[in-house]
Amino acid sequence: MNKQPVIILGMGRSGTSMLSRLLESLGLFVGKDKRGGNNESWFFYRLNDWMLRCANATWDNPHNFNFIDDQFREDFSRVAESHMRGIGRVNYLGWKNALKYRDIKDIDFPWGWKDPRNTFTIDVWKEIFPECKVVHIYRHPLDSAESARYGKESNKVKKKRNWRWGVREALLLRVGYQLSARTGNIHEAIKLWEEYLVKALSWTDVFGDNIHHVRYESLLEDPMPVMQELLQFIDMPAAEAEISRVIQDINPDRKYAFLRNPELVNIYEKMRHSELMQQLGYSDISI
Repeated sequence: MNKQPVIILGMGRSGTSMLSRLLESLGLFVGKDKRGGNNESWFFYRLNDWMLRCANATWDNPHNFNFIDDQFREDFSRVAESHMRGIGRVNYLGWKNALKYRDIKDIDFPWGWKDPRNTFTIDVWKEIFPECKVVHIYRHPLDSAESARYGKESNKVKKKRNWRWGVREALLLRVGYQLSARTGNIHEAIKLWEEYLVKALSWTDVFGDNIHHVRYESLLEDPMPVMQELLQFIDMPAAEAEISRVIQDINPDRKYAFLRNPELVNIYEKMRHSELMQQLGYSDISI
């Protein structure tokens, strides 16, 4: 019996990579060939990026994608389904699984993918996977925005680069992490965070019980119950010992890192009482 995917979304630098790695360590397949330190499947990244570009949108300027119509969705779904049946599925499945599954839709084990762009393209994926499980993780806007402003590839990823890597990436027309002019400005990065949050929260009315929201800070503070609830939601049970193993390296000190920066604290004071901040429980943090 085929398995519906787990689709992870949320503003970039909000814990999507960490969450996908935790789930991957517990048995969720998120792709064979992935983008560097982002833990994003190249296969689904390319499709999401193509959809956005068709609407003259990008991950850091996604506004135009809000205006796609039913014809756009139908065309996107048709193209995506074609690729999932094509040879390109090897990029996601690997050769062994690709020989077994002639269509990514035929997968019968826990699987999914992570990409912040899913926040805007998820209704297209719902056309293909009507019972998919959607996981949205969100983080305090100043920590997310500041991380996006200075986000870089890890040293571990950089050390893997050599001339062979460069030739391979060039031939495959693949580009790694790109800095964003917009998120280089802290105020614009906060506006982008708000675009993602409002969009992600709006999907609750569409997906109902099939969407689960995870607060990044709660995951850092007390990861065991957060992970247990999430695993129950995606129907992927794991023993407490297994969960303990994968969460042992979570660093709670990453919570509210903005408090160590006076400039960011001043910005927080001006925005802390907004409706969205109150809704998410970010309005009463002790300074």
